[in-house]
Amino acid sequence: MTARAYDQFGPFYDSTGVADWLGISKHALAERVDAGTVVACLQDDAHRTWVYPAWQFTENRTVIPGLIEVWQILQQPAADPWIAIMWLQAPNSALHGASVVEHLRAGGALAPALATAREDAARWS
Repeated sequence: MTARAYDQFGPFYDSTGVADWLGISKHALAERVDAGTVVACLQDDAHRTWVYPAWQFTENRTVIPGLIEVWQILQQPAADPWIAIMWLQAPNSALHGASVVEHLRAGGALAPALATAREDAARWS
């Protein structure tokens, strides 16, 4: 991921930052990553650092309702998580030009977000 794309689709927390912000241990955060209940991407750097887009979280420090269901669809069968990050932030005609993140954050219905995720993910495989 280039610095420009990183800035465009972030900001991002590192593992220490997001664990502290959520009030959980890094081990508990790793369990969430393994379970797929938080949006996380592995940076292709010398340290193989996990990063977490800040926009996935609400003011209450929870993940936007419905976002994980969409994220899990985009991760199948073996999609690049960085492509999924970009897709989640991109304007989507099925959602009247809103991104999935904007749509779900505004309380939009989950069904159309899931449908467009399934359609696009099917083309990626």
